[in-house]
Amino acid sequence: MLDMGFGPNFEKIVNHPTMHPKGIRRVCMCSATFPDEVQALAATYMEDHIFVTTGIVGGPNPDVEQLFFQCSKRDKRAKLIEVLQDLGDAKTIVFVESKKTADFVASFFCKNNLQVS
Repeated sequence: MLDMGFGPNFEKIVNHPTMHPKGIRRVCMCSATFPDEVQALAATYMEDHIFVTTGIVGGPNPDVEQLFFQCSKRDKRAKLIEVLQDLGDAKTIVFVESKKTADFVASFFCKNNLQVS
């Protein structure tokens, strides 16, 4: 979020008079990707920070099954519904690019009687 324009908002929060100073406050930042520029920016908000990775950086987690379906843009929604219906009641995470897209997909799921949380 820092590299998506939320830096000023975060800056306002950490510099608020009621916020504990760096070194006393606790900050935890988690991300599937953590480019060098974002790591450097995050370090400005943390003291003695630790960068933890799991698995091979940039590699798939061996505990996660990844499937790839090639389809046209106009067929994406139908294919997603098909895949989710094939999974039945299995809990599933659908990753999308933005909150706006997540809201759209959640609405689409509801219209197609798929439970969303």
